[in-house]
Amino acid sequence: MSYNKLEIEWGNNWFSFIKDNMNCSWFWKYISINPNLTFDMINDNPQLPWDTCDRMYSLNPNIKWEHIIQKEDSFWDWTCVSQNDNITVKDIENNPTKPWNFWALSNNSNITIDFVKKNINENWNWDTLSLNINATPHEIMENSHLDWEWKYLSCNQKINIDFILDNPSDDWDMDHFFDYNKSITWKDIEKHKEMPWNFTHISYNVPVTLATVKKYPQYKWNWHGLSSNKGITFKNFKDNPELNWSMEGLSMNKNIRWNDIKNNRDIDWEWWWISYNQDIDFDIITNNPDIEWRWINISNNEMNYAKERWIKKERLKIIKSNMIKRYWRNYSYSPYYQFGRKMIIKRFES
Repeated sequence: MSYNKLEIEWGNNWFSFIKDNMNCSWFWKYISINPNLTFDMINDNPQLPWDTCDRMYSLNPNIKWEHIIQKEDSFWDWTCVSQNDNITVKDIENNPTKPWNFWALSNNSNITIDFVKKNINENWNWDTLSLNINATPHEIMENSHLDWEWKYLSCNQKINIDFILDNPSDDWDMDHFFDYNKSITWKDIEKHKEMPWNFTHISYNVPVTLATVKKYPQYKWNWHGLSSNKGITFKNFKDNPELNWSMEGLSMNKNIRWNDIKNNRDIDWEWWWISYNQDIDFDIITNNPDIEWRWINISNNEMNYAKERWIKKERLKIIKSNMIKRYWRNYSYSPYYQFGRKMIIKRFES
């Protein structure tokens, strides 16, 4: 079975878990945008409470233009459709009579500078456009006359510190760059130690190892941010109990796996964030009814790690099954083995 078919099977299992547990406090707005949900699940189950989700399924990453045109315009929320990254500039240009929301289109990562310039009089949200525009830094600078909001442009991940230094301008908002830009790497910080880096932002958003943190104790690290940092592991936490860890931050950490949680139930986990942990799946939830699961976060949980673990396990089963079949065929049809000769005679006599 292919990876795609197993992925579909996983999605169906996820959806069955929801339908089999309708007594739970599901948050249907989050279910409707969960990447495990498909158009067919929505279309084939009109009895479910989609009316409570404000048509947020219009924003679901599995919804494509081919699905949009299968339904009446009124089925969709066009503010959400306009923001959906599956909607391309070509889709918009080929369907000009659809009720596009240009304010919301500003948040669509497919929107290019050329498309904006062709529709310059539309009601663009320049704050959001500055943050999300699908353009290179050089294209942005070549069109610096446009109505950019520079504090948000300074937060755009396509803009890094080297580009700013190579293209000095009074328009850059360096406070916003240091506070919010997620293009910053630890190499940038080491290369430009003279810069006024914001170590609260770095603690949350720049992957750093515990060795790095210990190497630079003079920096104003934020331990809530470090506890959730991608560079920090559960082993770091266990091996360094003297440090000022935040349990809420640790519960948010994407490196935490279910085995870490299961084998350390004495830790004061924040179940709000554990309910969003990507290693959690429906079997874990079912088998641990004593845990104070937060259904709003489970509704929003993509369960990516759990899905990959399940697919890996199922593929291993298939591989083992195919190996057994191959060995059976080789031995039962070969006259070189006593068992094979017996099976050949048995087939001949039957």
